[in-house]
Amino acid sequence: MTAIPATRPIGTIVNSASHIDYWCQVYGPHEIADPPNPAEYPFGQFVAIDLPPPRTGGVPVGERLIGVIYDTVLMNPAFGAMGPRLSTSDEQRAVFSPDYLTERATLVKILALGVTSLDGTRVIHGVPALAPQLGTLVTPLDDAGVCAFHVFADGGIPGGAQPYLHMGYLPQLIGERNGLLQHAALAVLERLRHLMPAHERMLSIIGRNLAWKLSVETAG
Repeated sequence: MTAIPATRPIGTIVNSASHIDYWCQVYGPHEIADPPNPAEYPFGQFVAIDLPPPRTGGVPVGERLIGVIYDTVLMNPAFGAMGPRLSTSDEQRAVFSPDYLTERATLVKILALGVTSLDGTRVIHGVPALAPQLGTLVTPLDDAGVCAFHVFADGGIPGGAQPYLHMGYLPQLIGERNGLLQHAALAVLERLRHLMPAHERMLSIIGRNLAWKLSVETAG
């Protein structure tokens, strides 16, 4: 898998369905000079979203929310519209119907999985205390960022001082009733399996068990 630069945002937060469920509007062709390619925001992609800095003793502490893309919504105001059309191509619409172009949008849904400090010294899996603000940039995580979010060495159980693989968000991800989130979990397991060959056997077992569970539930 080709690593995606962690410095190139794909869009901004425009809405939320809950404290852990966010919508990002992907930059369109008329918003920035080089809009992101769909390969930069695929299903199962990890993303980072800056959180408003809390203040501890008057010193700002920066954190990023880490989430995963689990759905895509295409907004098209022309769908279902009847009647004569003044233009048919994007070039003609830019002249005759400029507002139409700005109303079309690609949205991706993001489930929050945890939080990491900006310097990478602290990683927490689970529901974040803070929510991102509207307009906050959404940035894909590259392979190094994904690995850093999953490797702990906190001195506690189970690894002690030895770094170990941690997926504390997995029960939350597969426990949601939205079936797409469970398939997102499979995509996450597959990506980690390739990024962390030392844990391939364990990740493969978890993935097979989850795939079997989904097949049983689908069959009824």
